[in-house]
Amino acid sequence: MRTRALAASLVVVVATLFGGASNAASAEESAPSPAVEVSAASAFTSPAAVEIEGVAQVGEVLTAVVTTDAVPLPDSYTYQWFADDYEIEGATEQTFPVEAWYRDVSLAVVATPVLDGYDGASGAGPSLPTDAVAPALYTGIMIVSLPDTIRASDVITATLDSDLALEPDHLEYTWIVDGEPIDDGWEGTLDLVQSGFQGGEELAVFAHAGALGYEPVFATSQTVTVLPAPILTVDVVNLDTGIGIGVGLEVAGERFLHTGPVTIEIQGEHAVPGEWESVFDDPIVLGTVTPDVDGNFRFDAPLHSLPGALNVRVIAADGTLLASENPLFLFGEDPAEESAAAAAGERLAESGDDAPLLPIALIGFALVAAGGFLLRFGKQYPPRLGSSR
Repeated sequence: MRTRALAASLVVVVATLFGGASNAASAEESAPSPAVEVSAASAFTSPAAVEIEGVAQVGEVLTAVVTTDAVPLPDSYTYQWFADDYEIEGATEQTFPVEAWYRDVSLAVVATPVLDGYDGASGAGPSLPTDAVAPALYTGIMIVSLPDTIRASDVITATLDSDLALEPDHLEYTWIVDGEPIDDGWEGTLDLVQSGFQGGEELAVFAHAGALGYEPVFATSQTVTVLPAPILTVDVVNLDTGIGIGVGLEVAGERFLHTGPVTIEIQGEHAVPGEWESVFDDPIVLGTVTPDVDGNFRFDAPLHSLPGALNVRVIAADGTLLASENPLFLFGEDPAEESAAAAAGERLAESGDDAPLLPIALIGFALVAAGGFLLRFGKQYPPRLGSSR
């Protein structure tokens, strides 16, 4: 009995040591922590009032000004700027520089008071939005002009002069013909031949320049009446050289109006074996001539023996090419000439009787020579080709 009671006591002790301790620890862990008392931030009794000073225009600086302080009086204010009600990231200063991409956008600012123990949002004051941001204005002027004399064969370029404070980042042109714009004519250069000018049209150009955030600048040139294209005609003729008759060029011009004295020159052009492009010789100046009041002139000059194509050019005093013409081609011995002569020689050799045929052969050679001359300067290459536009 005593042994049984001792065993029972041991069981109670073990249970107390192990089971009881475990239960106590568990109870301690599950016990609620004591509540931490947090005092609520006080609210401002009156919010701040803020206004924006400055001009809402690209390039200007706006300033947020608190006109009425929040109550109680805060230590300071923080600021946040908005564009069309969207928060502008990083725009938290009292001042705000208006940059180009805010053009046409309304700006606003919120001033939030800062005071220890107070909820800033309760005292925040929003400004009224500005008007839409206006573009910046260029300072200076821009002028566009055209040459005083324009011919229907010209390629002309508008001249732009300006003292604008800021260089435009884009520039477009509109060409105006008889009061109507030319489709797709937005570059500063115009080819009158490609555009189908004939003469008599009234031509002007309109220039449009601008930069991001800036009001565009416009300028219109003077109006110029387009003259008809000059006509250049070149004939291969016989000229009296003073020591005999020689082959020469007769250069005739029509409608070379308002040019002053012009220079007549020729330039050879020939192919080079193995090269894709032709080679141009240095021009040879034949002389100068002044067109009459109707723009007409005539100029005679000896023919220079230049290889390949012969290009006759009329040059104005300022170096402008007014007109050009390719009247003929110069080349070596004509293969047709050589074959005709060879055939005639064979027939004489076969006949064995060349005495009666000698006059006929001489006539034949004369005809062949005349034919060669005509091939060079006659119908194969017509001497009168009209004008180059």
